[in-house]
Amino acid sequence: MRNSEPRNNNCKPGKDFVNDSIHSSPDAFVSQILQARAPQSVLLVGNQDLPALNTHSQTNAVEITHHPIADNLQLQQLSSRYDLCLITPEFSQLPKQTATQLLAGIRNRYCHHIYVFTQVSAGDQQTQWREGDFFGLGLKRIARFESEAISLHCFAYEIESYIKKRDWNNSKYWANPENFGKYWW
Repeated sequence: MRNSEPRNNNCKPGKDFVNDSIHSSPDAFVSQILQARAPQSVLLVGNQDLPALNTHSQTNAVEITHHPIADNLQLQQLSSRYDLCLITPEFSQLPKQTATQLLAGIRNRYCHHIYVFTQVSAGDQQTQWREGDFFGLGLKRIARFESEAISLHCFAYEIESYIKKRDWNNSKYWANPENFGKYWW
């Protein structure tokens, strides 16, 4: 069983490779994620293999657990914690409630770094997912991939950047800053 503490990979989330810009290739982006995070274990949820993940695993000691997308994919099938989770575009083909429960379960119990590659609904597209659905689950859009046939988005959940440090809970914002931390009522 893997340790439940997240690894410190000396990677500043949101700074090294993420800027919500348009990228040329999802595969190159996955390669950047793998280089920045240097995971020891990866959970791949989807029906397709990722060439960047296969290339990375050949040169680095990475344990890959592959779970194909299916309507009956149960979280109980997962046996340990993972350093990184990659979810392929087939994820959006699941019924929305099932997919939401799967994503929330992985986020809450199995992995602190999740990257979901999916299509989201725009005015002319007919998919069941909207950007707000991912935002509601605590994910941020970190990249877009445009081609003639498809517009693919990458949403990420990174525990380090999920909750920003509050700056209001210090003496600077108190009525009597000299009494901060001295008196309790």
